Amino acid sequence: MKKKKLVLANVLLVIVPVIACLIVAEVMLRATMKTELSVINDERSLMYTHDDTLGWLPSKNSTGTFKGLNEVSVRHNSRGFRDEEHIPGEKKRMLVLGDSFVWGYDVEEEDRFTEVLDEKLEDTEVFNLGISGFGTDQEWLLLQKNYDFYQPDVVFLMFCTDNDRLDNRMNLRYQYFYKPYFVEEKGSLVAKGIPVPTGYRQFVNDHPYASKFYLVRLAASSYYNLKGSKIYLDSDPTFALIKSMKSYSEQRGSAFFVGLQKGDNLIEQFLESEDIGYVNVENNFLRGWHWNEEGHEYVARLIEEFLIKNDLSW
Repeated sequence: MKKKKLVLANVLLVIVPVIACLIVAEVMLRATMKTELSVINDERSLMYTHDDTLGWLPSKNSTGTFKGLNEVSVRHNSRGFRDEEHIPGEKKRMLVLGDSFVWGYDVEEEDRFTEVLDEKLEDTEVFNLGISGFGTDQEWLLLQKNYDFYQPDVVFLMFCTDNDRLDNRMNLRYQYFYKPYFVEEKGSLVAKGIPVPTGYRQFVNDHPYASKFYLVRLAASSYYNLKGSKIYLDSDPTFALIKSMKSYSEQRGSAFFVGLQKGDNLIEQFLESEDIGYVNVENNFLRGWHWNEEGHEYVARLIEEFLIKNDLSW
């Protein structure tokens, strides 16, 4: 009995200080590294999942609510798009690509400019393929992946002037979300970073209980930082990406147009030099950084006028 008590005492002499050190370390991490190890609960962390090719994609057949500045209901169909089930019919088809401005941040699905436009264009189905946080590089891959299913008459790219060019030069965005990127080699665009690695943020999403401990978060963050290096490209591939989307669409019989979230002389000069039709939809109908319901209505009206001017026969 004395021997057992002695063994137990020795074990406690080891375990208790270790536990005490872990508790102290946990408290210190929460006090000093809370910002670095925290995860913002945005639409990507709450409603999206990892994708080996695109980086992230909305969870298919998912429903829920999301609140940025305004709580909205969200559903994603079987293809991963925030919409009812996409079933291309006999009407002309317009495919809309873009980021959170197209996905419909802070507005209900039916209030997005794509739905308003779909109502206005009686002979055209408007399909919304917007995914929050996507850059032009991811949208280019998304177009190739979905083109044959939709066989659109027109491809419409909503370009986010605020940050798309930054997105296109990086492989890591939105606090540990890895993404593919493109580099120009011998006059051609070459995709890099595929398969896209998972990151720290995905670990936190997949292990909600373990990641309550900041010691676990620190270990995971350190691991993913070693596993994947940050890349910032010396040259901007944005214009080459847009040219590739235009060429790809037109070779398959689709018209290609661009919407600009804001005006920008450099991008506008490029579009004019490449004979790419575009419309500037900048407006001040905002909820925070994104368009509110009135903003989406305004954008739909501008796009409708632009399409009529450019001949709806396509």
